[in-house]
Amino acid sequence: MQRTEFNDPDASVTITYLYDPSSTSVDAKMEILNSVVAGMNQRMSGMPPFIKSVATTILAKNYRFIEFFIPGTIAMAVMTASLFGAVNLNTELRQKGIIRKLSTTPITRVDWILSNIVYQFMLAVASTIAMLLVSHGVLTSACG
Repeated sequence: MQRTEFNDPDASVTITYLYDPSSTSVDAKMEILNSVVAGMNQRMSGMPPFIKSVATTILAKNYRFIEFFIPGTIAMAVMTASLFGAVNLNTELRQKGIIRKLSTTPITRVDWILSNIVYQFMLAVASTIAMLLVSHGVLTSACG
């Protein structure tokens, strides 16, 4: 890394904006940022611009459908598995009479349901990690 002195007239800093061109408010936001940078440059009287800006789109890479569909599907599966797993577990425990016995303990119903949801969430995350590791191992051995 090169050290630059503040009194060097040729010194400058570049700020890169990463933006989504499909956003309707991106132009207004970039104008605000550019006006802030221009104001900072004006305060440094008599010197060339110290801060420069460069705009770069986040859509530089074309993503395939599968690259955003699979993470969304995994996230949805983890969230729904934790909720429905807790419902199924509570139904089974109620049929066995365990919920009635739990009502004599100091734990509240909300605490019980939330703890079941967290437990099911941890199981779903662990199973997702296991699936990703196995698929990674299979794909790297098949491709390599």
